Amino acid sequence: MNTYSKNNFHLTKRSILFLWLPVLLFLSFSCKKDKDPVRQFLLSKVYEDGLLKTEYIYSADKKPLRRNVYGTNTGQSVFLGFRLYERSATGLLEDITDFNKNNSFNNKFRLQYDVNNRVTRMDDLANDNTLQYYYLFDYDPQGRLVKYTFYDAAPLKMNGEGRYTYNEKGDIATINRYYYSNNTPVKTDSATYAFGAKGLPKHWDYFEMLPIIGLPNGERTFFDMTCDSFFYYFVDAPPGKTNATFSAKEYNSAGYLIKQHGSYKGENLGVPVTTNFDMSYEYIE
Repeated sequence: MNTYSKNNFHLTKRSILFLWLPVLLFLSFSCKKDKDPVRQFLLSKVYEDGLLKTEYIYSADKKPLRRNVYGTNTGQSVFLGFRLYERSATGLLEDITDFNKNNSFNNKFRLQYDVNNRVTRMDDLANDNTLQYYYLFDYDPQGRLVKYTFYDAAPLKMNGEGRYTYNEKGDIATINRYYYSNNTPVKTDSATYAFGAKGLPKHWDYFEMLPIIGLPNGERTFFDMTCDSFFYYFVDAPPGKTNATFSAKEYNSAGYLIKQHGSYKGENLGVPVTTNFDMSYEYIE
């Protein structure tokens, strides 16, 4: 099945290495930000159909320390693992480490920055801390992410890339991904987005917020909180297609999203499938 669904996504061998990426910093996501409210909240818990999916824990200075992840496919919240965040002496997010539910180290992501504190490289380390893959990031003169390039580390090989376009408001309009065949980029999949009027708070600083995860199979928490709709296209024969909409958005008195309804309508091999779900969000000050 090549069409995206909430609970299942099958990958081709050619794209599995660079389809899923966790990420950081939302600065490139939308140049159009709401003015920060007087009361500043941090995302604490995310629920799907009333079941806990994600939980963030913070330091005393309100920086993310840990993220707990839960599965909900069985009709219960089942703890799957957690992520730890570490910062450099200058306060920049530096290492992000994932563990499974048994506290075993899975892998680590290590970040490098330019003089403007934009991420220029992300290393993907195996559970023995050896380098598996790395990603290089390019920005336009407005400081927006326009491209990432993905490499195998051993042997060194350019493996794929993602390209971004923006609309006149500064929101991401499209994301297109490619794998390399004989040094030629071949399109794997794409997504076209429509975002609402509300951006995310500027005081939020989460690893998962870089728009590299804009395609449907990544960590979508923050995209979905601001997205009104998207169309996803997986290149295949026949292609997989998904239309997603987010509606019935409700906000608290400080302007933070607390509820919304999601619907994914996918088509694979000519068979349409619709999945509906309700999301809710809790915050701490």
